[in-house]
Amino acid sequence: MLHHRITYLRKRVGMSQAELAIKLNISASAQGMYEQGRRTPNVDVLFLMAKIFDVSLDYLITGSEYMPSGEEHLKQRIPKNCPCNSCYWKEMGWPDV
Repeated sequence: MLHHRITYLRKRVGMSQAELAIKLNISASAQGMYEQGRRTPNVDVLFLMAKIFDVSLDYLITGSEYMPSGEEHLKQRIPKNCPCNSCYWKEMGWPDV
């Protein structure tokens, strides 16, 4: 859930709620409500949070990275020299990138 991720990421970077509120140009009260799940940040605040925490908006909002479907995208993400030598990518016959 978003409010848990905000709390986790804030603590991971060693920042207090008050410090994050200052960086986001919001009140400490609003920041506290975001972390309690009583309020949801607007898009501008989410964008700033993602930059501060160095995560994608997808991760911040959903907890996982966006992965578009389609073989072209998958081909771009094939690991070089996969240590397992039997990974999905090699089974598909796709060359290393």
